[in-house]
Amino acid sequence: MNLNLVEVSVSIAGTSVVFSQMSLHQQMNSHHQCEILVDYDAFADKSWMSDPVKIINFIGESLSITMSHKVTGETCIFNGLVSNVSFTGYHGANNHILIRGTSETIKLEGKPHMDSFVNKTLEDIVNEVVANSGSGAAITVKPEYSKPLDFQMQYNESAFDYLNRLSYLYGESFYSKDGSEVFFGKIEPEDSVDIMYDIEMTEFNLDASLRPPVFQHYNYQQYYHEEWLKETRKPVPEAAGYLQPALDKSEMIYTSKVNTPSGALVHDSDSLLKMVDIERTRAVADMLVLSGKTQTCKVGLGKVVTVGFPGNLKI
Repeated sequence: MNLNLVEVSVSIAGTSVVFSQMSLHQQMNSHHQCEILVDYDAFADKSWMSDPVKIINFIGESLSITMSHKVTGETCIFNGLVSNVSFTGYHGANNHILIRGTSETIKLEGKPHMDSFVNKTLEDIVNEVVANSGSGAAITVKPEYSKPLDFQMQYNESAFDYLNRLSYLYGESFYSKDGSEVFFGKIEPEDSVDIMYDIEMTEFNLDASLRPPVFQHYNYQQYYHEEWLKETRKPVPEAAGYLQPALDKSEMIYTSKVNTPSGALVHDSDSLLKMVDIERTRAVADMLVLSGKTQTCKVGLGKVVTVGFPGNLKI
């Protein structure tokens, strides 16, 4: 029996709300989404559809979810905005209000538009894109790639979609920790989170796969009328432990050096090699994936998780 249960509290526009069901979905490079099912009398309404305007006015208001363990005190907090409200009914009896919330990254999801940037760094571009969105969104920008870019274009994309594409091209992280803090750049290291299988972790799945790990990127430099070509390097520093045999087998199966253009615009040979390393790291990371289910609030986006095994499993 688990005595370290989780208490959940929800507030909308600063007012605590009693709910019957709640779900929260958080993912890197995506908006966080939550759904909260509420009985209509939670808002002091005498009947289900007595005052729809009051409920509709919740749209755009602040929404906060706090989940805390009763015994150990670990806490997970989500702060976002109410993005949708629905009046739901079934057979005239099961009448509820469904409130959907989204992380504040939704402020960057405006109408797609066009823009261009010349001789600017990633940090300059990201800050300008966020400022031009006109939404008041706050973002921390600390990209690892700091060299100026000759040219970049936002091509019929929302600010959020464009920043997502930039983060992929240049190997930067783009995510929100708690729904309100948005980060673009290198993840700052935190203390590792230790969890134990069969205690905090209820389901465990370690998946190893073949993936093509060898390729080349090329980039044409119009100023010098030169074509630069860089291929993947050995060894791969990130490949260790269980990952190394998956990489070895993949290199045995996939031996062709595929030649593809670099998606990221770079202006020197060292930067092109950096883009090759980023792409290879992505490919190698997909060879070994750990997934599962836990019943703890310690796990969160941007955190390093270490999974241990109890002694009775004799591993």
